[in-house]
Amino acid sequence: MRTLSTRSILAVCLVAVAGVSCGTTEGTDTVGSSTVNDLPVTNSEVNETPYDNIASLTDASDLVIVGEVLAVRSIGTPEEAEDPHASEYFMVTVQPEKTLKGTAPSAVTIAWEGFITDGSGNRTLRVERSGVGMPELGMRVLLYLLEESRERSDFFGGEISHRLNTLDGILFVGADGRLTTPLHGENRPAHQLSGSKVDEIGSLSKASG
Repeated sequence: MRTLSTRSILAVCLVAVAGVSCGTTEGTDTVGSSTVNDLPVTNSEVNETPYDNIASLTDASDLVIVGEVLAVRSIGTPEEAEDPHASEYFMVTVQPEKTLKGTAPSAVTIAWEGFITDGSGNRTLRVERSGVGMPELGMRVLLYLLEESRERSDFFGGEISHRLNTLDGILFVGADGRLTTPLHGENRPAHQLSGSKVDEIGSLSKASG
């Protein structure tokens, strides 16, 4: 399996059928399509976390929100010059509907590594980190975020506002309002919240301290 570059690992921020064009311009027409979803997955395990519980994760986060994914736009392959099998990244835009910590902008933008390419503009693998893949359009998510640095934002085109505070920093909200996580491992902060109602998250974050 291909060894991911340092920049690829940092971008998580958070992504065999060949011939699906990845492109370097805006567009989401093939993201989430059956063709793309049928691509094999490359998963790298990220087992360490500095946080023991939700309270410590919350304390260390700049922003905690519940919101809906409004857009998933390709920002191309910024590593292409140094890596012929460069990763394709996406700008995931989330509209906050509830702010649990910090001051939320009207939209939060996160850079997410979505696919590995073959050097000819084709997506070949979907990227996951410890089971966590790129969120899709229309999904509701709970996010624990850190402000993105100017250097990293510029690397991805200058429009990225935040990044996940570890892989525990994203949970998915089901139709019943309950939180789920595909994150591998046991007893991490995200697992402690899985199954809880999203409306209870404020009190749960405080109680877990």
